[in-house]
Amino acid sequence: MSGPEDERYAAGGSASPRSPEGRGAPRSRTALIAVVVAVSVVLAGALATGGYLVVNRILDEADDSTAPVERRVSVFFCTTTSRNPGCGQRDATEQEQRAARKRLDGMPEVRRIEYESKEQAYERLKRTFKDREDMVESVGPGDLADSLQLWAAGTGAAETVKAAATGLPGVDRVVILPHSSRA
Repeated sequence: MSGPEDERYAAGGSASPRSPEGRGAPRSRTALIAVVVAVSVVLAGALATGGYLVVNRILDEADDSTAPVERRVSVFFCTTTSRNPGCGQRDATEQEQRAARKRLDGMPEVRRIEYESKEQAYERLKRTFKDREDMVESVGPGDLADSLQLWAAGTGAAETVKAAATGLPGVDRVVILPHSSRA
């Protein structure tokens, strides 16, 4: 049962459409196209993500050098209820607090520094959440920590201050707050 198709494939050396090699070619082509499309999508996603990160970094650097925006950094001292194992379930001593303030106040990245006692923090919490009695009633002054509130000269400076404060004796945690204008 040899027909003109079989003779043509035999003469050209190509596989017959009836042979396994001939039937696999369209599937291989479809698979190749699917792989090319998938790789293209992954590369496009990677380029978009990379572009976003580069632009974001450039904007942060521009923010540090030209904008009057400062970053606020809160340095919370250890309390008896701190979860940080380095605190040893004790309040930071006055000596530890003074040493931390001296270390951070001497940094050129720090524009301003203020001490906030746990009592002052509690009063601020009551003002901030005056419409949320349930929240205010669930917290007492002893639940809050003494802290240093610092204003750093931009995003990069805030990261530097955070790195310097993290791990100091008596320091529980350090938080960089969102952008804000100097008040």
